[in-house]
Amino acid sequence: MSITVEVGLLSGKTATVTAGLDEQVATLKARAQSTLSIGEGQLLDSSGSRLHAHALIKDANLKNGDSLTFYIKKTQVQSSLGSFAAILADGSIVTWGQGDLGGDSSAVQDQLRHVQQIQSSSCAFAAIRDDGSVVTWGNAEDGGDSSSVQDQLTNVQQIQASSSAFAAILGDGSVVTWGRAGDGGDSSAVQDQLKNVQRIQATKFAFAAIRDDGSVVTWGHPYQGGDSNRVQDQLRDVQKIQASGSNFAAILGDGSVVTWGLRAGDSSAVQHQLKNVQQIQASISAFAAILGDGSVVTWGRADDGGDSSAVQDQLKNVQQIQASRGAFAAILGDGSVVTWGRAGDGGDSSAVQDELNNVQRIQATKFAFAAIIDDGSVVTWGHAGYGGDSRAVQHQLTNVQQIQASARAFAAVTDDGSIVTWGDADRGGDSSEVRNQLPSSCCAEPGHDQLLRQHTSIDTSAKLSQLNDWFSPERVEQRELQKIRRRPIESPKTTRLLSAKSVPDLRRSLTRMGMTNRWTAISGAKDRSRATAAMAQMRELIYSSDPIPDLACYDLGIMEVEVSSSRAKVDHCLRASNTIASGFKIPSLD
Repeated sequence: MSITVEVGLLSGKTATVTAGLDEQVATLKARAQSTLSIGEGQLLDSSGSRLHAHALIKDANLKNGDSLTFYIKKTQVQSSLGSFAAILADGSIVTWGQGDLGGDSSAVQDQLRHVQQIQSSSCAFAAIRDDGSVVTWGNAEDGGDSSSVQDQLTNVQQIQASSSAFAAILGDGSVVTWGRAGDGGDSSAVQDQLKNVQRIQATKFAFAAIRDDGSVVTWGHPYQGGDSNRVQDQLRDVQKIQASGSNFAAILGDGSVVTWGLRAGDSSAVQHQLKNVQQIQASISAFAAILGDGSVVTWGRADDGGDSSAVQDQLKNVQQIQASRGAFAAILGDGSVVTWGRAGDGGDSSAVQDELNNVQRIQATKFAFAAIIDDGSVVTWGHAGYGGDSRAVQHQLTNVQQIQASARAFAAVTDDGSIVTWGDADRGGDSSEVRNQLPSSCCAEPGHDQLLRQHTSIDTSAKLSQLNDWFSPERVEQRELQKIRRRPIESPKTTRLLSAKSVPDLRRSLTRMGMTNRWTAISGAKDRSRATAAMAQMRELIYSSDPIPDLACYDLGIMEVEVSSSRAKVDHCLRASNTIASGFKIPSLD
């Protein structure tokens, strides 16, 4: 017996594919790739959840007539203390940097196929493949050897890492750990409590898991956050957890904060100010919290950024904060940047302050920062040997979309998928040995930002940058949580949203309503009809050319040009760009 499903790209291009109930999802995926003439990617069900490649069709809850989505991935980069690992579009992995810190993956290279996510400890990597299995490499004692738990690592959804251990969340909400026992690699003391886990955060030597009821389970080094007994009665309705080197800070549903770990992370001196907290960032021994009004509260070791009094009057309308080892950098609503903390760690940005305008995102090594400007250029400051000096590669740093950092080096991914590295050559700053394995701007098709900039009559950079920020995971999660509290009752079906206490709860409610996160995020709609109407308006803009160009709302509404092998289609994409860029209305960022 077989079923027939529709598999579509977010551009609207679809294909009808048939598969037997006893065949694997991988077979269905391969037929869709062949029919649609596309490369590697993820196959998602109607609710937006990833379908595991090796699951049987009959076990994947697929029905005749279902509509599936094929999501095409871009290059992703992850880092350990001294190396990098890049997931290419085809799901393969390229590593570089210090070999014993994960820069050498040759021992498992044949297993590194169809990789979806990567996480890293200080000296090892763990990759989740599309069948939910895990491949590890790097220093064995720091989690690079997972052989003792390999048979348990099935249907893995997420992985988090401390300095020397890993914790994996399985599909049933249970947790598997490995690595150095004292750093969280041994969770046997709390194993019976690790059920229905939604998210995990880690200090250098301990873990904290948020369960679906908002409670928290901790393990690892007791003085580094692994023992939360002192505050356990306060850890209720926990929404997020942030970690410094040795302390945890949990944001509760009412916007208050609970901290535990070493004394340096004690927030009692500023507890009365920690109200309506939206985000928290941490250096090695200090925290900075963004409040609902855009102001900032800091605590912890003063030298490491716990004292922001010197710049407090400038910290208004703060949108994002990034931290190096001992300093913070805050992006304000106007795109300017305010820094504080240890000057040598990037806490003094005066040398480049005039260049820090229209900043979209910031990344940090141990002692330096790198900021992405809205035109795709990059500004760096801090310790030169740790990536603070990017002059040697500045000419290559154009149309940058994301930056990842090891302790001493940066790796930037441009809009065509190519990678530019700088900083300590031995710690990942020199990727020349694997350059022929990485995407290259000389050979890759231009990405959507580049095409829109080159072929539109209006300035699209600001809109694209705002869209990237609007649909970032942090902003999406923040809006979803706000909807839980503010969404009015419009129909009996929406009443279940009001009882949701976490993002996973909300997503489950939306799925039951037949709405995907993508529709909700694009439209900001309060019911399915509004989401449908918003998508229809978007498609009308996208498909204004004839023949239909491969233009799409990709990944929660970010505009993407999907360049096909047909030059005619590319030409139509370019002509349609003006319509898209001028017609897309950016939601209010308030």
